[in-house]
Amino acid sequence: AWAERVPMARVPLRDRIRRMQLRMCDEVTGEISWTHITDVWSTGTRPVFRVTLENGYAVKMTEDHRCLTEAGWLTLGAATQLRMNEQGGVSWRGDAPRLAVNGTKLHWDSEWLASQKAAGLTVTEMAELAGVKYETIRQSLKRCGLQFTAGEKARLSGLAQRAQRRTLSVRRVWTEEAKANVRRARQGSASNFWKGGMTSERALVGAWTSSHAESVHRRNSFACVLCASKGSLHAHHIDPVWHAPDQARDVANLTTLCDACHRDVHRFNLELELLADAGHGLEPLQFWTRHPRGRRPLPEGRRRPRAAKLMRTWSRVAKIEYVGEEMTYDLSVSGPFHNFVANGFIVHNSVNEYSGRYSILEREFYIPRPEDLGKQSDSNRQGRGTVLDHDRALEVLEILKSDATRSYRNYERLIGDESGTDGGAGFGLARELARMNLSVNLYTQWYWKTNLHNLLGFLRLRADAHAQHEIRVYADVLLDVVKRWVPLTHEAFMDYRMGGVELSARALAVVRQLARGEKVEQAESGLSPGEWRELMATLQR
Repeated sequence: AWAERVPMARVPLRDRIRRMQLRMCDEVTGEISWTHITDVWSTGTRPVFRVTLENGYAVKMTEDHRCLTEAGWLTLGAATQLRMNEQGGVSWRGDAPRLAVNGTKLHWDSEWLASQKAAGLTVTEMAELAGVKYETIRQSLKRCGLQFTAGEKARLSGLAQRAQRRTLSVRRVWTEEAKANVRRARQGSASNFWKGGMTSERALVGAWTSSHAESVHRRNSFACVLCASKGSLHAHHIDPVWHAPDQARDVANLTTLCDACHRDVHRFNLELELLADAGHGLEPLQFWTRHPRGRRPLPEGRRRPRAAKLMRTWSRVAKIEYVGEEMTYDLSVSGPFHNFVANGFIVHNSVNEYSGRYSILEREFYIPRPEDLGKQSDSNRQGRGTVLDHDRALEVLEILKSDATRSYRNYERLIGDESGTDGGAGFGLARELARMNLSVNLYTQWYWKTNLHNLLGFLRLRADAHAQHEIRVYADVLLDVVKRWVPLTHEAFMDYRMGGVELSARALAVVRQLARGEKVEQAESGLSPGEWRELMATLQR
C-alpha cells in the first residue's frame, strides 16, 4: 500500500520505496500497527539462511539480523546458536526461544481481551479498537470465558442497582404520569439496554437474507451454482447490495454459493462479473474457468471492508537452511518502534554498523581543514598543540588525500574479479582481509538506540573542550538536535552539566582555603600538577 496516491512513474525509485507502508509491532502492547520506510541501503553480498517456523512462516535473513524473541531482541545467530559445517549443513538449538510473528487477530488474543475488560472498556469500545463487529467481540469473550457478569454490566451502564436483590415493603402503584416519567428517563442512550442506536439497514438485510436462505437453497437443489458443492451454503445477492440497494430484499436476486465460492467471489471482487454472467445467461458451472481466482481492483462504489487488527504471537523454529551468498539490503523505518514485519517475522529495522566484513565499503574519507592540523602537544600525549603553517598544512593534506586514494584503489583491486570482467585483473580476496589495506579515515555508518539520559552522558564527554576536535564537532551537532527536541532539558544540561564543575574533596578544600583568603601552593594541596593546573584554569587564577 502506498502512503500517498501519486503518479508513480514520475517518482524516483528510492522515493517510491520511502512512500511504502509496512506493518510494525508495538513492543509494549504487542499490537500490530503501521509504519513507513525512511531509507534503504545495500549491505553487500553476504551468507543468507532461510528460516522456517512451525506455523509455516519463512523468510531469508543473515546470521546477524536481529529478530524479536521471547528473550528480547537477538540476532538469528545468538537466538539459535547457529552453526554451519563445511558442506553447508546447518544445526541450531532445539530449545531456542520462540520468534515473534504477527499471526493472530487482536480479538482472538485472550490476554488482550482480559486487559481491555480490566481497563473498563465496553464491548462496543473493544470492537472499535479491534476493527470488528460488536457480536464478534461477544463471541470472542464467550470463547475465552470472559463474559461480563451482571455486576460488571451494572458498573458499565452506570446503574448500580442492577443485579442486586431488594425488598419492597409497599407495592408501588404505577400511575400514567409515573410511567411516562420512566419512559422519558429510560429511552434512547439513557437506557441500560442502549447499544448505540437503531439497527442498521445493512444488518436488517442480512437478517432478511438468512430467513429466506432455505427456500433459495431448495430452489437450487441445495448445491452451489458455481461448483455443485453441497456443504456450508450461503444465500448470495446476484446484484450486490452495495450496487443495487433496491433489490436487496428481492428473493429472485438470491442464489446459492458454497462457503469457498462465496468467500472468493467477495475476496477477488468478482461480484459484478457474476452479475454480468447471469445477465448473459452463461453457464454458472464454467464461472471459475472464465474468471480464474486472482486479485482484481475494488469496483467503484464498493466500500473497502474494515481490516481486523493483529496481535503479536510466538512460533518456534522448525528448520534453518543455508541458501548461499546473496545481495542483501537493509532498511530503516519511522518510529515509534524501530521494527517491521517481514513475511510474518518481526525483525529490527537496521544493522548496528556497516561492516567491511560483508559489504564493499564506500569511497568516503575524512580530510581535516588546514586550520585543524596541529602538532603534537608537549603537555598532553593525546592532544594537539600549535597549528601548522599554511604551506606545510597543504603539503600534509596532499599526503593524506593521495594515501587514502591509493589505499582505496588497491582495496578495489584486492576484492576485484580475478577474471578481469569488472575492468581490471583483481585478486578476488575475501572482503574481511581486503579491508586491512584501508586507511583509518574511511567513513562508516553506525546505528544505535539510546535514551536521553545516556545521550546526555555521551555529549558531556564528547562536547567537552578537552575532547578530540572531530568528535567534538559531531557532539555539537547532536547538542543542537537536543536543543530543538527538548529545549528545557537542554537549558538545564548546559547550566548544570556543561557549565558546571565537579570538584574532588582535595580540590574543594583548596577552594575553601582560597575563599578564606589563605595562600595555597600546589605542593601542599595534595593535588597532582595536572589537577592543580585544571583547577586554576577553572578558577581563572
